[in-house]
Amino acid sequence: AALWFLWSGRGLRDKSLPSVEEARAYTYDDDERALLSGRRNALLGGPASVKEQIDELLSRTKADELMVTTMVHSHEERRRSYERIAEIMGMARSAT
Repeated sequence: AALWFLWSGRGLRDKSLPSVEEARAYTYDDDERALLSGRRNALLGGPASVKEQIDELLSRTKADELMVTTMVHSHEERRRSYERIAEIMGMARSAT
């Protein structure tokens, strides 16, 4: 997501989300690292940590709605990420 954010800021919007391998291989320069260090809108961690961060965000902002975007290269992993968020927030679908 960080690499895509940099690309987007440079007007390279035709580039798709980089793969994990591409992102890991990328070498960030000092200016890029400084720019990325100011981003505070990502919630990272395991289920308990992400749940805690979401709860804190909702409490702090008094929001009654939350929009989530998962920046993951693989469609299946992105879908699974949304399923995990639904599970920790008590919104998982019941099997029918």
